Amino acid sequence: ERRRRIIITSGTSILRNLEKRGIDPSAKDVTARLNKSWLEAQETPHTLSAEISGLHALECRPDDRVFLLSTDTETGENAARLIEHLARHLFALNDPPEIERISGLRLEDVDEFQKKGLRSLVQTFDRLLDEAERQREEVTVGIFGGIKPIIPYVATYSMFRHVPLVYLFERTDRLISLPPLPLDFDWNALADLQAVLREIDRETFLPRGKLLNLLGGEERFREVSWLFEVEGENFTLSPFGQMLLEDFRQMEETVVYLSPRAKGVLDDVKEEGSSLYPYFSRLLARARNPFWRRQKLHSFVGTDLDVWKPGNTGERVAGWYSKTENALYIAELYRDHDRYERDLPKQKRKDYDPSRFVEWKPESVFSDPMTEEEKEGIERIKIAEKRRIEVEEKLAAAEGEKKRLHEQLEAMEREKEEIAGRLSTLEGERARLAEEQATLQKTLHELEERHEALAAQERARQGWSLLRRLSWALFRK
Repeated sequence: ERRRRIIITSGTSILRNLEKRGIDPSAKDVTARLNKSWLEAQETPHTLSAEISGLHALECRPDDRVFLLSTDTETGENAARLIEHLARHLFALNDPPEIERISGLRLEDVDEFQKKGLRSLVQTFDRLLDEAERQREEVTVGIFGGIKPIIPYVATYSMFRHVPLVYLFERTDRLISLPPLPLDFDWNALADLQAVLREIDRETFLPRGKLLNLLGGEERFREVSWLFEVEGENFTLSPFGQMLLEDFRQMEETVVYLSPRAKGVLDDVKEEGSSLYPYFSRLLARARNPFWRRQKLHSFVGTDLDVWKPGNTGERVAGWYSKTENALYIAELYRDHDRYERDLPKQKRKDYDPSRFVEWKPESVFSDPMTEEEKEGIERIKIAEKRRIEVEEKLAAAEGEKKRLHEQLEAMEREKEEIAGRLSTLEGERARLAEEQATLQKTLHELEERHEALAAQERARQGWSLLRRLSWALFRK
């Protein structure tokens, strides 16, 4: 029986439950005070936390490996540490549970949750599943309360990745198993999405119009809309779009090696002109994809080779995947059911010398996830995007110049108004001075007339006798 790897979401209900028991989760002696709590909880584990209740319902065994997924917060991590401590003692685990703090998974920050947290969650799941595959562990994903906003994502991920998922009803210890979806990807049909997924990953966001153009229209968008999420007026990759993109990347980079015997089988069916040659070629191309390998992994007693069963046919592929080399070693290709039933139990990995394996490369474009046309399409996108950026920069510069000229015009208008005001003031001053000048001229004229009259009188007096002058001087008023 294979060792179990149990991956569960970890919430903070344990903090509230401990407070109800009069235990301060932040106290230094919390570990000692938990001793009594976990002994009391043996009969009713759900009173401690949903996570402990779920592990109890799963009949957690000492050799199980438990992984706790917590939010990217101190509270979430502290709660996970308490659950780790309780689980280790309650179930006498040989290995302490491991805490995975998911980067960006903050429930109070919606933007970071969508842009970073969910992607980190998918990447963490992929890593844990890859480790389990290498160590030949049996994976179970548990939803036991915890981080409620991620439950739909965890459930969908598990079903798409063909991983057993269990759900625990609150306040009970009854487990409900959710079976994997009976789906497989049509990789030929999805190959055209690589350029789109890579472009969104490179740019982070794409406007709706550009996304529809890349996809080829509204109908195709509706078919694959689950790969994208709306962000304002733009679209970004959903966690499942990111998951598919990571599979494409690994599929493209994985090298396939054939043992001498597997190469012999492939050469034989090619020489015979058998339909098995394109069939095996498709299998080898698809086997590079970790998603496909997980879906098609077939349990077979008696060998330590991984066996992949493509469908309800007799053909089988056996070998192993090296994570460090990102290489897939194909040890055996079986053309019929009877032969693999008879031959496979004798085969062990140690009997194969990897140095004698030869590299296999796909011959047809259907098996190449990045065709030349797609690569050229990406280059055209890059050129078009570069031109778009240049145009936007020019438009931004023109807009800046327009703004500068507008500001200059406004300054000139203000200066014009100031000059008009000063001119109006000067005009008023000129009118006042003109009026004063007229008044002064009138006064001067009057003075001149008076002076003339006085001068005339003085001239007349010059001819007077002395007696008359004395009389005028004595009696004038």
